[in-house]
Amino acid sequence: MTNKIKSITVAVVGIIVLFATTFTLMWYSNGFESFRGLYITVNGKTVKSEMTLPKDSKTRIEVNRASIKRGGFDYSVRIKPNIENDFEYTVNGEPRKFSEAGELTKAFKIELHDGYFEIACGSDDYGVKKVLETLHKNQAVELPNDFEPSKFYYNLTITGNKRTVSLPFRIHVSVTGIEITPPEIIVQ
Repeated sequence: MTNKIKSITVAVVGIIVLFATTFTLMWYSNGFESFRGLYITVNGKTVKSEMTLPKDSKTRIEVNRASIKRGGFDYSVRIKPNIENDFEYTVNGEPRKFSEAGELTKAFKIELHDGYFEIACGSDDYGVKKVLETLHKNQAVELPNDFEPSKFYYNLTITGNKRTVSLPFRIHVSVTGIEITPPEIIVQ
């Protein structure tokens, strides 16, 4: 009977150790997500597909990997055009393609820290037109008439720990009013 109790005790302890190990690995690797690469969190939530940053604020974006210790590794942040939402614009009347604009990072205010970075999104500083004007050294930039500001025009790429994560993002744009000109509306 004593051998049976020892066997059951060893089996129970083994199962507890197995669950504890699995739980620990899941806790520190974001459900094994980070074993496949880096992952980022915004306001405590993991972002996996796309991201909308609030206008008029500074957003803290944490860069994570599988480790008990957060941060502690070198990483870089780049912003480029999201080629899925390509459009043509003009610079001093000369047509250009947004997908060919190159790296947009220098048009954004990004502060890198250990384990996280911050993007400051001012009131009108990060609209697509303002970003293009910054890149083209304040030359006259015109967007197409059918331009939709709610699309994900930017692509954020974070590289570090020999891994890369890339996802589309946009700056939240809210409608503050609608003006109809002329003031008369004729419905037929």
